[in-house]
Amino acid sequence: METLFPIFARIDPTHPEEYVPIFLVVAFGIAGAFFLLRVIFAGHHERTAALPAKTFSSVVVPTCDSLPVETLLTEALPVACSLTAARPGARVVVTYSIAVPRALPPDAPMPEEEEAARALLERAAKVGRAYGVPVATEVRKGRKFVDDTLKAANEHRADLVVLVSAPPPAGVAEDPVLGAEDITGDGRPETLSSALLRRLTCEVVVIRHNSPSGGGAPSPIDSGRRPSL
Repeated sequence: METLFPIFARIDPTHPEEYVPIFLVVAFGIAGAFFLLRVIFAGHHERTAALPAKTFSSVVVPTCDSLPVETLLTEALPVACSLTAARPGARVVVTYSIAVPRALPPDAPMPEEEEAARALLERAAKVGRAYGVPVATEVRKGRKFVDDTLKAANEHRADLVVLVSAPPPAGVAEDPVLGAEDITGDGRPETLSSALLRRLTCEVVVIRHNSPSGGGAPSPIDSGRRPSL
């Protein structure tokens, strides 16, 4: 006993209170070891349930002739449909904005642009049918794409807007301005994405246009106003 536990050799048997600190240390050691083993092996016996994905009831997907078509059809619409498919009564609204020159009345006929808009919106509706989600389509005429998008989001009480960023021109890091009046207070042009993120009151997901062929992907960096996807 003296060889294995020399500390016991120094304890006077006539004073049992000297054993108390040793017993406390041993008790705490056993309790700690038991807790550690329980934590280590808990993962093998307990199951965790995944939280349900957030869904939306009204999603607006705006577009115009300056935005990449394939990114809209292969990236933005699938995102919008997947976030509404699980909610009964939810729907996606795709809006096509036609910029009417200021030299013309706001409701001036623009047959070529209107025909192109209808052709694209028909393709968008087909994507929705493939996902089993009702996709409503609208052709809007206005002076500025940002204003048309804000009106559409307000009219449809959108709780999410899925936006496709415009392809940047050579030497420009972000999407170009659509509308010369969209400028910040310091006189610099404001990008389409930042203008909508600043003014929309619902959640926004921006799909970046990453390649000339159209292909983009949503990124947490590009998401605004608390998107929980």
